[in-house]
Amino acid sequence: TSPEDVDNIVDKALGVDDRPCVIDFRVDQGEMCFPMIPAGASNDDIIVGPNGERPRAANFVEDGSDFAFGGMGRVG
Repeated sequence: TSPEDVDNIVDKALGVDDRPCVIDFRVDQGEMCFPMIPAGASNDDIIVGPNGERPRAANFVEDGSDFAFGGMGRVG
């Protein structure tokens, strides 16, 4: 909840190596956090910057799998 806590919390999370770790950052509604996928959109609609920049085409996996996870989310 406090910007001053971010570095310490991230360091603590990076020190956890025996289980998954989730950090819940409380962000003002007016902030734009990137990369982002607009509500209701597909992973293919990811926006990586404030001007609507999209990832370079070379980052996409041609078979339709999720490029961000190297195909881990592949269906079928």
